[in-house]
Amino acid sequence: MSAVLSLLKGVDFASKGSLSEAENCFREALSLSENGSVEERNSLANLLKALAEQKKDQQIINILENSLDSLVISLPPMPLLIGAEVALKRQRVVLSMKLYGFLNSKYPNQKQVVLGLSSAMVRAGQLSEAQNLLTEFQLNAGPSADVITNLAIVALELGNLEQAESGYRLAQQIEQHQFVTNYNLAKFLQTHRGLEEALKFYNHCLSILPTAFEARIEKADVLAKLSRRTEAIAIYQSLVYHSDLRQGQKNHAVCQYLYMLSEDTSPQLVEDETGQLLKSISIDNISRSLIYDLSEAQQVAHGGTVIYQPAKLVKEFQVISMDDEVLQELSQEIKANPTLIYNRANKPTLGGAQTHELLLNSSAAITKLFAIIKDILVNYGSLLPSPIQLDPTKEYIVSGWAVSLNSGGRQLRHTHPEASISAVFYIQIPKEIEQSDVGIGCLYFSKRRADQQVDEIKIKPVPGKLVMFPSFFPHETIDFTAQSERICIACNLLELI
Repeated sequence: MSAVLSLLKGVDFASKGSLSEAENCFREALSLSENGSVEERNSLANLLKALAEQKKDQQIINILENSLDSLVISLPPMPLLIGAEVALKRQRVVLSMKLYGFLNSKYPNQKQVVLGLSSAMVRAGQLSEAQNLLTEFQLNAGPSADVITNLAIVALELGNLEQAESGYRLAQQIEQHQFVTNYNLAKFLQTHRGLEEALKFYNHCLSILPTAFEARIEKADVLAKLSRRTEAIAIYQSLVYHSDLRQGQKNHAVCQYLYMLSEDTSPQLVEDETGQLLKSISIDNISRSLIYDLSEAQQVAHGGTVIYQPAKLVKEFQVISMDDEVLQELSQEIKANPTLIYNRANKPTLGGAQTHELLLNSSAAITKLFAIIKDILVNYGSLLPSPIQLDPTKEYIVSGWAVSLNSGGRQLRHTHPEASISAVFYIQIPKEIEQSDVGIGCLYFSKRRADQQVDEIKIKPVPGKLVMFPSFFPHETIDFTAQSERICIACNLLELI
């Protein structure tokens, strides 16, 4: 059969809703097409559409990553846009930027393309480039709420809270009756400005869309922080037994509800309801972080106590010598990084600075280091207990960012629920920390329950050392006083989905 006949047959199948058969025909047409021909372009375009309708994201990525740029750039805008959006959603930031870049070169006045490209740039840490792209588009096309919102996101990443707040407020004023503009402003206020005003905008969100679970959850979180515990618990309780919540929403609501319940209710009542609710959710890294702080009985019921014991699972590995010259090179590169923002918004760093993602805009030294760290983390993950062991059939990538703590700075207790494994690589450590034996500046793993503090551990940072742990382990740092900075790179091993 010729490429043209296979293509026509595929179009016929697609028009009848037979997507699997259409996909097979388009694949055959693509294999039969001559390089650079119209049939090759049309076969690929239709194949991408058929895969998108079947939600076969990984196959879309594989095809685009292995196709010549000359073929990809010749595609019509819709399949190119499909690929760009899928790549961004699936963490293929480089591919997403390339595809959005092709689209932007052809259609520079298309807002959807500019918004997508700017989002990819932010993900890649190209904050100034994203800001320039959005600003130029706005000068030509005029103000719009979604472009202003993306500019606010960039301003927030650059550490300019005033500019970010101004943007979120302007977007809300332009579209006062849109759920998303009110929700975005409420989230910003909740984190950076004021809980009472955030509550006002969450209430406005719910007046627009009363069934919006995300706004109800955030409202409950705000009420909890305002010590209006009875109201917060009532909202959580109305949500935890609701069957329509998405998995992530259900896990968050259940975990927050149980945390609050454990502080207000008798231990036996909490134990009974905890067991019931944990059966209603998936056991993922959000719920494991909760179980980590619950009773031994709950830990036994959900994976066994061993996966909740930092003393057994936190591991150290000296990657390079503590006096290796590359550490000085890494320190200088991090200090010069333009995304190193003091007290970066919505992060656990206090009294210090944090960069954006390092790997996409890094030196050969960081690229090499990340490759070494990935191998170490994959090997570590393969040796973890079975409930949290890495799946050898999955593909993983490493994400990383630098943290520089000043004297008095610290990392608040937090987890990395989006990752499989987390790690810290130490680059520069003040002498005051190296010479101390009382734990200052240490990485600290503890339990909320006083009867489980036997499991707590403190890891002294050493230049060139990598510390690895399951990413649902709550961790923090201990305050220190020193003349120099404490610099490290925090890493996540992420499963590609």
